[in-house]
Amino acid sequence: MNLLQQANEYLRMKCYDEAIRVYVEALQTYQPLTHVILPSLERAQACREMARSSVDLPRVLICGWDLSGNAVGRVHTLAEIYKEIADVGVIGCFFSNRGDIFWTPMKRVCSIIDSIQVQDQRNFIPQAVKLVLNNPCDILHLSKPRFPNILIGILYKLVWNSCVFMDIDDEELAFVSAEEALRPDEYLTIHSCLPKLDDLTGKGWTQIGVALARIFDGVTVVNPPLQQRYGGAIVRHARDESVFKPSLERRQSSRAMLGITPEQKIILFLGTPRAHKGLLETAKAIATLERDDVLFLIVGDFPMSLQWLKAEIEGLSNLNKRFLANQPFENIPDILAAGDLCVLLQDPDNLAAQFQTPAKLSDALAMGLTVLAEPTPALADLAEKGAFQPVSRSNLSEVLGAALNQISGVHGEPTAHPVFNEYLSIVSNRPVVESLMNAHKCNPRQFFHNNPSLKIVAKIANLEFLLPVH
Repeated sequence: MNLLQQANEYLRMKCYDEAIRVYVEALQTYQPLTHVILPSLERAQACREMARSSVDLPRVLICGWDLSGNAVGRVHTLAEIYKEIADVGVIGCFFSNRGDIFWTPMKRVCSIIDSIQVQDQRNFIPQAVKLVLNNPCDILHLSKPRFPNILIGILYKLVWNSCVFMDIDDEELAFVSAEEALRPDEYLTIHSCLPKLDDLTGKGWTQIGVALARIFDGVTVVNPPLQQRYGGAIVRHARDESVFKPSLERRQSSRAMLGITPEQKIILFLGTPRAHKGLLETAKAIATLERDDVLFLIVGDFPMSLQWLKAEIEGLSNLNKRFLANQPFENIPDILAAGDLCVLLQDPDNLAAQFQTPAKLSDALAMGLTVLAEPTPALADLAEKGAFQPVSRSNLSEVLGAALNQISGVHGEPTAHPVFNEYLSIVSNRPVVESLMNAHKCNPRQFFHNNPSLKIVAKIANLEFLLPVH
């Protein structure tokens, strides 16, 4: 029995997932018969969609384009939001030039059901096809508009006719030193050829990926500036209110565990140290206060490229400081419970910071910490809601000193900030996703008709055999 006969038999038996997989394999094997096989694939897809329409919970997959770094945090957030309203799983990629192991802090709370290890990026396409064939879903939510995710999203439209959403929580152009996004046709006009497939994580393909961010069935973003740029619905960096739950008992036990005395006032940085996050400026401001009762607790690994930053902080006199390595995500609420105050200085001149809402703001507000933050465009709406005390580099010492003076040595029962409960909890963000799930889905035929530049992508990726005939 040949592949086409097998696929037809699966379709007759109403084994739609198996039929679709074998039809795709047949399309790859018998490309001259595309005009015969593709209509059968579309029939199988329609039958599968009809069968899936009666399930209690849709199958939702969250796809992380790079599972080796802190971007996994957003993947986990999306999965948590879907958890009560879908059968949810996580898939994604590891690129050898970025890291080949799952980001350690999320290891025990975010389980991946399947992934691909990309050693040679020229082999990404067949690996992605296999990933997609092995993991059918009704809804795919892509985390970040990097080009590998764009290709995976296209494959899910073509193979499973899935509803595909794109989540944008950063301006990705900032991370590849690019000033503009470029559609494939625009890139060809400027450069005469598309980037090589051995650099899918680089500048050129990132520009193309960002330009194609809005081609799918819906967009989610993390803040208003990103919404203004990319459209879509706002889904915050939400936290589970049943896990991030402050209490006096938790504060006391956490401080005892960390060896922190009751009279110490803790200024906490918890996250991924970066040059644009104002760590050094915060440390210098604390040092100018010359207070023995204040401890600057920095939780997070400094990458090799930023060891100079750690050394400068270590070298400051009049600064009580302590460094802790990356912590498992499940320990973060307890570490936060020991703190009093959090400083978030985002460089307003940095493109990434202009569009970035620190997830650590949600963490701190959930656990009742006082937050001082620089009101960048990405934080402007939360500043208006009173989520934090505005601060700048020029007045940080003054504001910090005043905030420390307001912290009493006698603590009552701590509570989450009202802004967290209203805007930053899982339960407050779930209705946005539920609304998206009911949105209209663009089928593959419309998908490619509405986005003609995708045919260029399909050609260079050798996916033309999957394109709708008409």
